[in-house]
This record gives sequence, structure tokens and C-alpha cells, in this order.
Amino acid sequence: MDLGARARVLATDVADTITQGGHLPATTVEALAAAHRAGLTVALVTGRSAGWGQALAFYLGGLDFVVAENGAVAFLPSGRCL
Repeated sequence: MDLGARARVLATDVADTITQGGHLPATTVEALAAAHRAGLTVALVTGRSAGWGQALAFYLGGLDFVVAENGAVAFLPSGRCL
């Protein structure tokens, strides 16, 4: 089954979901970028601080936005707050 034909958004929690031992593996970063290149909207969601979310949005490629502070703020890849 081609999930890309049906899925439009890939949203995931960060801590202990896509991290391993507190680190974000390079293979995971590449998988997120590949999903973005395939046309999916890619969003990371975290309860961590706004600063942490802004850093993820700015430094990681292949993301459309990052939601932080348990949904209180969202950041674009430019680091700009929505």
C-alpha cells in the first residue's frame, strides 16, 4: 500500500518517540526529510519549551512546523512563531 497516496500529514511526538537516549538519530532526520520531499506535511509536537521547539524548527530540515509548550506555540522552519 502506498501511504503517500492517502496520508497528508506526519505528526509525531519528539521525546522518547523519535529520539533514542535523548538523541535524534540521523536516520530519523533523513526519514522526516524524505516524508517532506514526498509531499507530506511534517510536524513535530512536544511538551518542551518554546525555545526548544524554535530550535528544532530552525535547525532541522524537512519540517513544516513544530508545536511546543503542549500546544501553546508553533514555529515555522524560519523559526518564526505562528
